[in-house]
Amino acid sequence: MSSVKKKPVVKVFGLGGRGVSALNYLIDKGLQGPVLVAANTDLQDLRSSKAPIKIQVGAKALKGLGAGGNPENGKKGLSEILPEIVGLLVGADLAVLISGLAGGTGSALPMVTRSLAARKEKPLMLAVTFSPFDWEDFRAPVAQKALRDLRNCGAVVLDIANARICESYPELSLLAAKKKADEAIYRVMSALTYFSDKDDFLKVLAKKGLAAIGYGEASGAERAKQALDSALAHPLMSGFSLKDARGVLVNVVSSHRAKESEIKTINRQIQDGVGQNVEIVSSVVVDDKVADPESLRVTVIMTGLVEGRRKS
Repeated sequence: MSSVKKKPVVKVFGLGGRGVSALNYLIDKGLQGPVLVAANTDLQDLRSSKAPIKIQVGAKALKGLGAGGNPENGKKGLSEILPEIVGLLVGADLAVLISGLAGGTGSALPMVTRSLAARKEKPLMLAVTFSPFDWEDFRAPVAQKALRDLRNCGAVVLDIANARICESYPELSLLAAKKKADEAIYRVMSALTYFSDKDDFLKVLAKKGLAAIGYGEASGAERAKQALDSALAHPLMSGFSLKDARGVLVNVVSSHRAKESEIKTINRQIQDGVGQNVEIVSSVVVDDKVADPESLRVTVIMTGLVEGRRKS
């Protein structure tokens, strides 16, 4: 008797102004499947959220005002509502936790991961964070501490470095750079929602440490190799290579014109590039609604990365 594959239960939590705006971007792009929860101290900003579940943080302590860039205010406000937030996230196979780390409400995110980690039936945690721009270097110590705390709580941490985006795309305005960062989160969530086998999906994300994402798209005779090469060379790979990974998720999206030989090319290059005892899970999606039916899109998420192996 064959076993029925179970899709993973995914819940996405956006904390602070940056987390709320990232959720709005996901909703605007049509993301479906995960449960979406938005929380912020700034009541006016929270009212702009399109998430179906909204939670005001620090109603008593901050009275609907923001944290004012003060991480202590964020922690104080979050402490009022932490049990409710944790209660909403419990029951997920994977909790994706999104926030900025510039020093306000979002910098209190480790409180959530710490509380979830203490639960008997805790979900796997993927923290997707935005570290500050270069011109916000005065905020860097707060961000670095939050990143360390997230890792220490057992979360897989995928940090989308605003500074790296601006360095790689110097022609972009700050608003366009923000959209580029939002698009990275959308690519993460899109790739994750394509996986239908809960066990395969989770064993890669169980590789603790840092994570990195890259994505590429190409058309033409060599589109499979070109799209994968672009994904592996993406700025948000942050100096990591396949040999640094202990887990790899690969998602391929194309129209009905996708060929088996192209999928083999991608999988062979991934297998040749990783080290030993690496979990590799792939998904292939045929989508006739893609903008360019001649193109092929590849997204690669690497997990189990270690800071010391990062190349500049």
